[in-house]
Amino acid sequence: MDAALHAERTDRYRRKLSYRAQAAELPDGVMLRIGGEPGLLIGGQARPWSFRGYGAPPASPSPFTAGTGEVEVLTPPSIVAAITAGYRPLVHHSALAGDRPPGVRIQG
Repeated sequence: MDAALHAERTDRYRRKLSYRAQAAELPDGVMLRIGGEPGLLIGGQARPWSFRGYGAPPASPSPFTAGTGEVEVLTPPSIVAAITAGYRPLVHHSALAGDRPPGVRIQG
């Protein structure tokens, strides 16, 4: 599994690999890059990520709104498949605002 994940994360030049997918088809717990910034898809919204934790979802449409279009996915395809199949990823409590989506576990 480590070898498969490594091949999905980096190319032969050790550059980070990502891919495009429809936001509406992705499960909670997937990391995205929107407008050049990383974030977590949860509850149908992208929560901006920083070293201080996750930020609040945008109050109005912004470059960081996941929406229903195509997004850049940072999570390797094998992990996206595992989440889609029922694995519940552990997310930091700062990623939640209000309701707790059933597809994730909460840390802290």
